[in-house]
Amino acid sequence: MWRLASFLKPYWKAALLAPLLMVVEVAMDLLQPRLMARIVNDGVVRGDLHEVQVTGLVMVGIALIGLLGGVGCGVFSSIAALNFATDLRDTLFAKVQSFSFRDMDRFTTGSLVTRLTSDVVQIQTLVQMALRILVRAPLLLVGSLIMALTISLRLGGASSCWWRSRSSWSSL
Repeated sequence: MWRLASFLKPYWKAALLAPLLMVVEVAMDLLQPRLMARIVNDGVVRGDLHEVQVTGLVMVGIALIGLLGGVGCGVFSSIAALNFATDLRDTLFAKVQSFSFRDMDRFTTGSLVTRLTSDVVQIQTLVQMALRILVRAPLLLVGSLIMALTISLRLGGASSCWWRSRSSWSSL
């Protein structure tokens, strides 16, 4: 596995920018419910149309920033994965070219072509998805929990947790 990571090393900038832009996208996604609550609580309940309009425009701006982060993440993860796969395919092709005639007889042509095309494409897809999904999912999980708890600790169940209760300390 670490040998494969060495093929990504020359493209570390794109491989680093993709997750960072995913952080931007996730942060913007997580702000939307808070702003929607602001529209309902401060705008609709109070009958303040100006607050609804201003917060709505802020939501559109934040959505556009999130869109840019998502598109940027897609672009940079694609660049890193494509270049990774190109270098891997070149290395595999050079290895196949170095085979002796005896080795060439042992491996079928179809098997070698599959290794140079389909298998490399599968690994390329893995790298691209790792730069996107493996960053997005944990960030959304942690961010959603934090946002839910900042909105209401009671809804998050923190008021009934054992660490919040003084009586539970004596039982330890």
